[in-house]
Amino acid sequence: MQKKLHYVTGNSGKFHQLKDILSPSINIQQTNLDIIEPQADSIAQIAISKAKQAFDILKEPLVVEDSGLYIEALHGLPGPYIKYMNDNLSLEQILDILHGKENRNCKWVSCLAYADKNGKIITFEDDSEQGTIAEEIYPECSSKKARSQFWRIYISGNTSKPLAALTADEYNENMAKKRDKSPVMRFADYINK
Repeated sequence: MQKKLHYVTGNSGKFHQLKDILSPSINIQQTNLDIIEPQADSIAQIAISKAKQAFDILKEPLVVEDSGLYIEALHGLPGPYIKYMNDNLSLEQILDILHGKENRNCKWVSCLAYADKNGKIITFEDDSEQGTIAEEIYPECSSKKARSQFWRIYISGNTSKPLAALTADEYNENMAKKRDKSPVMRFADYINK
């Protein structure tokens, strides 16, 4: 018997990334709900709030994931306000803001919140994904796992080129190096058992 799981997101990249690593015994479906994204300084607070709202509507097991990009030269911006920046600034504008900045270091902070069949929330968090912002925009991103436009300018600390430039094998190798810390991978291990 398959377990049903909602991934509450409008982001198909997030959905495909998780779907590809879940056991076939889990029937995961992408569910787009109109829920409020709270403005908070903590990625975990945002993910937990969204998971609670979604559970109040669905009353079924679900996951919600939230992440933030913290760019050192911008004093940690956009941080938890990544969605706003993603919706309102082009990659060209972001690189213009960083023009002339020597420090292009950044990190991703992620939290996946899982609501079980009773609405109990369990979180899987990580703030160790270090990288840099590229000087140029990679022309395109064809990966179905791409989570945002930032794949075209974000260089993971484990690679030398933007995520969008990685082959499927390179991407999988990069993810394997982060398996123990990745909220998505840790959740998949947890739910697959």
